[in-house]
Amino acid sequence: DGSAPRAEIAHHLLCALPTSDPAAVIAACRAAGDGAWHAFSYGDAERHYAAALRVARAAPTRDDGLDLDLLLLLGAAQIRAGERARAMQTYSETADAA
Repeated sequence: DGSAPRAEIAHHLLCALPTSDPAAVIAACRAAGDGAWHAFSYGDAERHYAAALRVARAAPTRDDGLDLDLLLLLGAAQIRAGERARAMQTYSETADAA
């Protein structure tokens, strides 16, 4: 399914912060989350989307649209992982940010 190599790439880029490019780290984490989602591994998808969001929020330049996209992906993964309370918090945060 390709999700394992994506997760490894994301992990290595995360470990290389702050010297790695935040945009590359965000893209790798999002790709890892997407791969986990398509493999029905929603807990892993949640972890990858949360990592992407943390990096996006710490980046020197903020992209509110990207933050919202990542929040929506995170909330969906949390719902699928059975983390409904956390998903409701995430969706509330998304609504506040919109």
